[in-house]
Amino acid sequence: MRVLAVLLALATLVQASHAVDRGVPWLNLTDRQLEELKAMGVPVAYFGGEPAIKIRFARVNAPEIFHPSSERELELGMKAKEYVERRLEEAGGYVRCRAYGLGKYHRVIADVYPDDSRVSLSDELVKKGLAEYRHYPPPAPLPAWFPREFKARVAKVVDGDTIWVYARNGSTGGSGSRGGGSSSPVPVVPVLPLPLRRVVGSA
Repeated sequence: MRVLAVLLALATLVQASHAVDRGVPWLNLTDRQLEELKAMGVPVAYFGGEPAIKIRFARVNAPEIFHPSSERELELGMKAKEYVERRLEEAGGYVRCRAYGLGKYHRVIADVYPDDSRVSLSDELVKKGLAEYRHYPPPAPLPAWFPREFKARVAKVVDGDTIWVYARNGSTGGSGSRGGGSSSPVPVVPVLPLPLRRVVGSA
């Protein structure tokens, strides 16, 4: 009887997980939405002809690699970038983002979760000693139509706390949304319950 109860509980958890997963969309922005973001100053770049937007990890600051104050900072910054690259490669190049707003340089501020983890990259970096928690002014609001949680393919890792993600991911995250391209299976990005916390913005 006890075994049956445990099995029923596990089945309920699996069903709930699938139900939540269906509720998190792949990021798919229209031309008009991209133009609106550009007008707001949001960085938009193209990789292989596909548009991408810049995401800044929430709540943390990683060492500089472009304007380091010392060789030690550059060394740590490169280690942070390499760590993020490795984690995203291990996760198949897919992330789930929880967006909070726009930072000082108009990047989308978000907690970013690798495909295979319930822990954000912000928290992973701090645990590894590759970033530090930082309090920033509250971020500026995103447009009402911008999804507050979404899944996306990673286009490029900029440094230890900034990445580019593709703005168009199709229904399964593949490149078919461009009217052609690969139709190979895409790893599932699990949606996991996240602790509610007060989040402050980032630069």
